[in-house]
Amino acid sequence: MQRAYVLLPHSTTWFIISAIMHLPPNTRYIPDPKHLLDKSQRPAHDDFDRTMSVNARGTMLVLRAVCTPMASQEPRTYTSPLNGTTRSLGRGAIVVIASLAAHVAPGKMVPYVASKYATLGIAKVAATDNIENGIRVNVISPTWTDTPMLQPVPGIQQVVERTTPLKRMALPEEVVDSAVFLCTPSASFINGISLVIDAGQLNSAI
Repeated sequence: MQRAYVLLPHSTTWFIISAIMHLPPNTRYIPDPKHLLDKSQRPAHDDFDRTMSVNARGTMLVLRAVCTPMASQEPRTYTSPLNGTTRSLGRGAIVVIASLAAHVAPGKMVPYVASKYATLGIAKVAATDNIENGIRVNVISPTWTDTPMLQPVPGIQQVVERTTPLKRMALPEEVVDSAVFLCTPSASFINGISLVIDAGQLNSAI
């Protein structure tokens, strides 16, 4: 299931795209361990295909759906209240929500990691393809985030404390603030990047 959140501020059009996978209650939003070498843990074809369909194909379909109407919008400009300079905002901005798993290769997560790498690649191609349309496409890649999806997972806090420099999950608003920033005039010259939201987890080598 893919969800697209559309906001219409005065300066531009924001599209925040997220592909969300619905898993069984005992593994809510956490990918099941799948080891390529252990026959008892190898990911089933159906599991792999379903994860790729939701996260990768879902992202592609939503991007395709929103790029066409955005490309027909009138370009907008923004005048800085600080120095009076005017810059182009183009025809809007798209933010794709990926994961820290799009930048690392943790074990036993073949379907999920593959789908997030694919999501990142799809978004980067969309950023290149939409330059001519004046549409910016960026990605945010958050680590563990404190939401009802993760809170009930057994042992999650111990995993977070072991792998995250700040010893806690990201707050939902810390992720949202980053997405909103990429949609504002402050980010008008940023295109095709993945903003990692992990308190330095990637930098310190998981």
